Amino acid sequence: MYRRVPILALTATLATTGTTALTQDAQGFVVRGMGALSCAALVNAIQGEQRDAAVARLVAWMSGYVSHANRAAADVNDVLPYSNIDGLATVVARVCANNQGAQVEAVTASVIATFAPLRLAQLEDAVELRRGEATVSIRPSVLKGVQQRLIELDLLPKETADGVYGDQTADALANFQGQTNLVVTSLPDAWTVFLLQAAK
Repeated sequence: MYRRVPILALTATLATTGTTALTQDAQGFVVRGMGALSCAALVNAIQGEQRDAAVARLVAWMSGYVSHANRAAADVNDVLPYSNIDGLATVVARVCANNQGAQVEAVTASVIATFAPLRLAQLEDAVELRRGEATVSIRPSVLKGVQQRLIELDLLPKETADGVYGDQTADALANFQGQTNLVVTSLPDAWTVFLLQAAK
């Protein structure tokens, strides 16, 4: 005879059997795969012996999640400000490390919402920025948005948001990274851009 299993019990069962996990959130929709995990479980997975496999699964799950977000958002080409999905995985993992009771899907949705001002309306090729040995690929309109945020934080002179990476932008990014205890690269990597957008 068929018996309904409570959703949280089902999640625990699936997680222990290696089957893709699922859970239902407060709004009533089902979250599947890596998104159904708690941040604590994600952090443990990416710090464990199977790190590479866990990261690969996270990136694969996020690729589908972002693809759907792109399709569902009107007049949006890409909800992410950068073309490399690995940047989103890095940001989500870092936010999860500080919010281990949260669910991975909820953190991912929050991170994407934080990046919302930098969404792309149309396809745009990225340019590679270099400082020493470090490089970052970023789209010019996103760099312009980053520059605008640096202006709002009084780290860059007014009316200098032009989407071109120069010494003033590099210095402003270095100042922001120094103020937030980041490794100073002078480049707009995903974590720096996230913290810039989240800064009050």
